[in-house]
Amino acid sequence: YSAKNVGLMMVSNSTAAPDGKDLDKIIADNLGLNLRKQFNIEGKGIIGYRLNSPKCKWVICTIKGQKTDRKFDKWKRLNVIN
Repeated sequence: YSAKNVGLMMVSNSTAAPDGKDLDKIIADNLGLNLRKQFNIEGKGIIGYRLNSPKCKWVICTIKGQKTDRKFDKWKRLNVIN
């Protein structure tokens, strides 16, 4: 989905492809929000982000109004074993 000054890409773990009703619901859930700074995920709440964050900080700054730890260089590392 795209409109003037905004684009939307949906990533889901569902095996079914989203249909027009799903897209309409997402658009309705986000009416009135400044999509350059926030997005409402149904059942999860509003995610706040700063697209111009410095390279050392995660772009997501709030989830449901709660601040996040944006200093990802201090996050626990994931060890992947092949």
